[in-house]
Amino acid sequence: DVGGGEFQTAGIRLYVEDLEPDPNTRIGPKDFFEMASKRSRWGDTRRKLPVMWLCICFALLVWAGYGCTSRISREDETAAVDAAKTWLTLMDTEQYAAGWQAAAAFLKESVAEDKWEETMSLVRKPMGPLSSRKVKSTEHRTMLPRVLKGNYLIIKFQTSFANRPTVEESITVMQEADGTWRVGGYHLE
Repeated sequence: DVGGGEFQTAGIRLYVEDLEPDPNTRIGPKDFFEMASKRSRWGDTRRKLPVMWLCICFALLVWAGYGCTSRISREDETAAVDAAKTWLTLMDTEQYAAGWQAAAAFLKESVAEDKWEETMSLVRKPMGPLSSRKVKSTEHRTMLPRVLKGNYLIIKFQTSFANRPTVEESITVMQEADGTWRVGGYHLE
């Protein structure tokens, strides 16, 4: 009788009992009913799950926090932003070799001076003269991927050029051993 008033469990039980046992049944729960019950062969899982999730969440927070943002003094932030603006002036006036010379040792070791000049000529020159630039955000870090531990400030500028009205410039400024902030990375979006 389809759509009848009572639910018949015999068919479900018969189906579960007719299932062939899997070779891995000793490793995991026997069937859905055992999984859904509050007690399994491992004890009361309702008590163990919250503790397990707390441990997983704590581990993820620790992992995500590795190299996370931290506080920087107002003086250091001002010095880093000023260093970035000074360096950007060299890029804006097409003094690419001088920009490479003024950059952090990390940038100089990453790219040769002639390649830097060539790349900047291809990327920056077509944008035309600078129209406006303002600091959008700053983020201090003590660790970055593939870089030694230190002080880094990632500065994002909202920039407008004559031939490209909306550009985000991302500059990574790093504090070198002598305490000076220098540009170690430059990216246009």
